[in-house]
Amino acid sequence: LMPRPSLNEDKMLARVGGNRQTLRGLVEVLYQDCNTQMAELDAALRAGDGPRVQAAAHTIKRMVGFFEARAAVDAAARLERAGERGQLAGTGHAFAELARELESLAAALAPYAPAPEEGWQYGRGETI
Repeated sequence: LMPRPSLNEDKMLARVGGNRQTLRGLVEVLYQDCNTQMAELDAALRAGDGPRVQAAAHTIKRMVGFFEARAAVDAAARLERAGERGQLAGTGHAFAELARELESLAAALAPYAPAPEEGWQYGRGETI
């Protein structure tokens, strides 16, 4: 079983004024937007498009940063820098790592809002 990232519940709740309903909504948006952005990131990596990689990774980094998901933030930041430099060789590993971190983030956030039935929707990145 994946170790869950330790989420700082107090910090998360403080950001939404202690409102669990609001937090639930934000978690649901995270699932949806992360799926969209991971698909975009995957496509951009396959296309070798540095600026698109940078933009998608930056968006993911901001989204997971709200939830203090340090390892996911770091993985997204590595992809963001690779895109910025246009050095996309070997980024498949970083993509797979980010995907794993998002899986464990989803597990940690499940008490607030269950992850989508179908899980994270994106290409797996192993073929890059």
